[in-house]
Amino acid sequence: MSEQHIERHRIHTVITRSAILHVEDALEIGKLRLFALAYKRGQGAQAHAIHFLDVADARPLMRDLATGRLREKYTEFKGSRNGGQPVSRILTVKDRGQEARSPMIIELANGPGEVIGQGAIKPKGKPTTSVAIFLSRWETRKLSLAVLEYLQACAVAEALAKAKVGGVIQAEAALQAEELPAEGKNEQPFVEPTAPPIQADATATAFWAAVYAVGMAQAEGAEIVKQTGGDWSEALAMLPGNGRGGAR
Repeated sequence: MSEQHIERHRIHTVITRSAILHVEDALEIGKLRLFALAYKRGQGAQAHAIHFLDVADARPLMRDLATGRLREKYTEFKGSRNGGQPVSRILTVKDRGQEARSPMIIELANGPGEVIGQGAIKPKGKPTTSVAIFLSRWETRKLSLAVLEYLQACAVAEALAKAKVGGVIQAEAALQAEELPAEGKNEQPFVEPTAPPIQADATATAFWAAVYAVGMAQAEGAEIVKQTGGDWSEALAMLPGNGRGGAR
């Protein structure tokens, strides 16, 4: 299956009069997938471009954009092989200044590439396709905050999953120790769990991240908070899988 046909979770979408930008989950490879499409009303799609942004780069970039400003122009060069032919992918984000009507520009450009060094790909000539999305500062903040919230929720879900695995390992080790004959208990080496459980802090951030992690709607989470009178610890305990079997 080619990359273009992989169904990915769409984190956020921006639609302007001439372009569409999708930010999608590609966390299985540690990245976000950006897909940009240029179109004309009544004529359909004109061009499209793709870029894969490392999560490690996405976090500081999105935090800067969340302020509605960009201190300096951001450009990164990526690439991949498509049927044996190197493809160059360029992402550019820049701020045109205070006076511009749509000051923030996110541009994706794809074209022929050239392999250099240990496999890096650089552009070979001019891009064959380029799509620019012009955003207001308000739309820029909406985009960046949606991405940051999603990454935070995924990080919490991953931590909770690791904690669950660690708890199972501890329980199995304890059970094995109890089943040993009395004369063999002192001779059995101590079994240390590979991933000790992580106790999530009962804060608003932890609660909402856990709500998103279990696929619960925001309205359902709000109802749980209302039932508990704003007690985040109690609300967290009422989520499915946290000991109460969900809200009542």
